[in-house]
Amino acid sequence: MLAHEPLTLVVSPKHALAVRKTVSPSDVSRHPFVTGLRGSRYFELVSAALTSIGIERFEVAMEMQESAAVKEMVHHGAGIACLPRCTIVPEVAAGSLTELKLTVALPDLQIRCGYRASLSAAGRQFMQAVRGNK
Repeated sequence: MLAHEPLTLVVSPKHALAVRKTVSPSDVSRHPFVTGLRGSRYFELVSAALTSIGIERFEVAMEMQESAAVKEMVHHGAGIACLPRCTIVPEVAAGSLTELKLTVALPDLQIRCGYRASLSAAGRQFMQAVRGNK
């Protein structure tokens, strides 16, 4: 299954941009980012997303391996993060992160989702045979 998930920028509720109704790419480019490790797919995703809205270069305050760590550092005021919206809903609802409203749209992230459906009776029999169970 292929889905589209909007990317969004988030900051600490205490960040200077958090109180703005809308922010422009120029506003955003003046602040550092918390991203994935350089060379990682996450870092490349953030870079491509920012480039798509006209931010060719951006300052990196911190590089983190895990998105949970990115969110935690942003919550503590280390910078701006660019994340899929589905990953920040609980934090925004709880008030620990603030979603920035951009004057231009970030691209959607294409996500390939795999899910495990229940096996049919024939499928269960096949798996039992493969495993050597009777």
